[in-house]
Amino acid sequence: MSLGGDLTRGLAALAFATAIVAALPPQEEEGPVKFGPVPTFPPQEEPYEPREVLRSVEIPHQLFGILLAALVVLIASGAKTGGGAVLDAVYILVLKLGPDEAIPLASITIFGGAVFDLLLNVWKKAFNSNYSLINWDFIIMMQPMLLMGAGFGASMISWFSSWLLIIALIVYLAYIGKKAFKKTRDVGHEEGWRWCSSSETVSLLGAPSTSFQDDDGGFQYKASPPWRKLGMSFGLFVATVLLTALQGGKYFPSPLGIPPTSFFFLIISMLPFIFLSVVSHYQMKDVVATYQRQQNPRFILAPNEVQWSPESIRKLPLHLLGIGAVAGAFGVGGEGATSRLLRGVNFTPAAVSAMSATAVFFVSGMASFDFFLWGKLDLNLAKLLMPLGFVMTLLGRLCLINIVRKAKSRTLLLFAIAAAMFISILPLTFMELRALLGF
Repeated sequence: MSLGGDLTRGLAALAFATAIVAALPPQEEEGPVKFGPVPTFPPQEEPYEPREVLRSVEIPHQLFGILLAALVVLIASGAKTGGGAVLDAVYILVLKLGPDEAIPLASITIFGGAVFDLLLNVWKKAFNSNYSLINWDFIIMMQPMLLMGAGFGASMISWFSSWLLIIALIVYLAYIGKKAFKKTRDVGHEEGWRWCSSSETVSLLGAPSTSFQDDDGGFQYKASPPWRKLGMSFGLFVATVLLTALQGGKYFPSPLGIPPTSFFFLIISMLPFIFLSVVSHYQMKDVVATYQRQQNPRFILAPNEVQWSPESIRKLPLHLLGIGAVAGAFGVGGEGATSRLLRGVNFTPAAVSAMSATAVFFVSGMASFDFFLWGKLDLNLAKLLMPLGFVMTLLGRLCLINIVRKAKSRTLLLFAIAAAMFISILPLTFMELRALLGF
């Protein structure tokens, strides 16, 4: 198989391009130097309002936006679907933030929920098996590409203008909204909703639902997680974060004392991507070796082990890079795309749910750290929204999901998220047209 050479060259090119993007600080508009006393009042074209009045106007918007974000996270976690793009729209439309501010806040909110998901899933194991429900070998294999893609995607908000980011968000909302409606229809058929079913004899809530049984019925809790593999996974994540931090950021200078204008700063910026490329290269060599062993007729596939094929090995790196890049660029977790990838290599539905949530933890964590490093993350709001994501995910996973399972009404939650995606497109489009055309 000629995967190794092509993969190495591709990773090297991506690492070099990403390092250049990360190394050069974004140009900010600087006004001319002004002499004399600093004016007390704002410019004449803006009407003066006391700060107390401005705060009283902003507080209701902020409170409503935060409550709406909490509702989105609650519904999305109860429906077991992603809601990061809807959070982007809420923060832009309700909190009146720019996309370069809203996307990092959506990422940190998703990360807060992913922390709870990880704490919940790490103790699970499959029925009639001693193996962890999360295949940590596969998670470790996915991590380098996901982290590299997340770093590359997160850097885009520093280089794309606001109007281009909003256009990209509109396109993304339309794309995932279409997939969300398809998923809603499929779950509706399972739950027997009349408006989703072609049969007139199916009752509204009387059909048995398998949509939750697939995700929640294939595991039990285990006393001891695989700590060694867990440590390897977190060690890889922490090493990437530390290498990224060597370049410094808005809140602290480079620990090595290298200024951003130095040529060595470019080399320091490339270190995380070189590290991840090397790790991924050796991991893919192990995957190829595993595939060759599986060709032996006497080989017996272990429980929760991946059945590799040449096509899956060839496409996997690019898929993971794309998932990470999209997640970093829009501040989402990429849970849906990761789930589709895991289903394609024959993981059980329960394992897909747990492993995709684990991947969200690492992707959103890497993107959020990059946003923090570059000063794009509003720390005051982040201190509120990260715990909010944790608490709402807890309520959704432990409380709302049980209510929905008994009522067989997961379709309603999925429909609410899908509808919110399409509804968000209209005001975002109007806002973009008004900004571009000036009306």
